[in-house]
Amino acid sequence: RSFMRHHGIAVKGIGINEVGSSSRQTNPGLIVWYLASLEEAGVDFAARACWQDDEPTTNNCRTPTLDGILTPQDLQPRAAYWAYHRYAEVKGELIYVVHDDAIAGIASLDHDARAVRLILGRNGNGASQSLIVLNNLDQVPWLAGHSLLNVSAYRIPNTGWAVLDSPILVNSIISVPMVNGSVTLEFGEFVAGDALSVDLVP
Repeated sequence: RSFMRHHGIAVKGIGINEVGSSSRQTNPGLIVWYLASLEEAGVDFAARACWQDDEPTTNNCRTPTLDGILTPQDLQPRAAYWAYHRYAEVKGELIYVVHDDAIAGIASLDHDARAVRLILGRNGNGASQSLIVLNNLDQVPWLAGHSLLNVSAYRIPNTGWAVLDSPILVNSIISVPMVNGSVTLEFGEFVAGDALSVDLVP
């Protein structure tokens, strides 16, 4: 954008027509990394690239598999499907996410549902135990005054080409304290290639 502004080129929007890598096209953790990078860069629209499926006679550019996130025979969801599905649910006001070399994510304040929603993807290695800190929650009008928030979380494991009927429940609704506007969440079994979906509500 700065290059184009410098050269007087008017741009209505920036789009990327193919996103992803053929060798890790079913990797939900990496998919979240791609999506987080696109959001952070302010890309206006993007499309998933398509490649050969694991089944040698199937090219996902020519089948109704949504570019391989569904199985070619019976159109059942793979882990990649759930990464995009959860991304679509992270709606409302996007909020800034500070990530490290292993984990990236996207988060939002869903004012209509009064929920904080986030999806995280682990691309790098490291300990499977993960610590997530959410700050300044007391600045959100519908969270101010609450000392406890209810948390639900699901893991999207990197199951590759296999069918994944649904994300795996990490914990049903539990209450966690909000201290000085901050909530700290700790999750285990969040390994490279996995995605993690979390909702917080008052």
